[in-house]
Amino acid sequence: MQRFCGLWAKNCPKWLITLLACMKTRTSVVGFYDAMSNQAVDFIVKQTELRTIFCSNEYIKKVITMKDEGMCPSLDKLVSLDGNIEEHVAAAKMAGVDLHDFDACENQYRNMEVALEESQSMDTYIFSYTSGTTGDSKGVKLNHKNILSVTEAVIKKFPLTPDPCVISYLPYPHSFE
Repeated sequence: MQRFCGLWAKNCPKWLITLLACMKTRTSVVGFYDAMSNQAVDFIVKQTELRTIFCSNEYIKKVITMKDEGMCPSLDKLVSLDGNIEEHVAAAKMAGVDLHDFDACENQYRNMEVALEESQSMDTYIFSYTSGTTGDSKGVKLNHKNILSVTEAVIKKFPLTPDPCVISYLPYPHSFE
């Protein structure tokens, strides 16, 4: 059975930390763009039977509203990347969603022994969905082999330096970023 974890936030270090943690637990990331409509998010959650989304606080209220409207039926956990979740906890609970703080989870499980599973080359690394502006979102499975082969090709053309400078201009769910 494939495991999924949603990520819905603008580019930030915790987005990458969550992505790397998913890789170490053979969990496929489902990335959401900020411009996605409620209908597109609902479609993706239903298609993947997604239960957990790590998100910034700006999307917590949106997800709670969606749950109140009967959308995203499988979703039962949100993890805030921003903290300060107190104002949303009661509404989340009423919507049937457990709301957690990223930092609190990290502190709670920091010293816990976890059996990690080595990712395989053909494991799905990320589901990259279109925004859904012209109909239902289309999902593309990218596996670890895809990402490693692209990285290898890029490094041949643009070798890494000791002090790299990187401009991040696309959202992380975009495969080119």
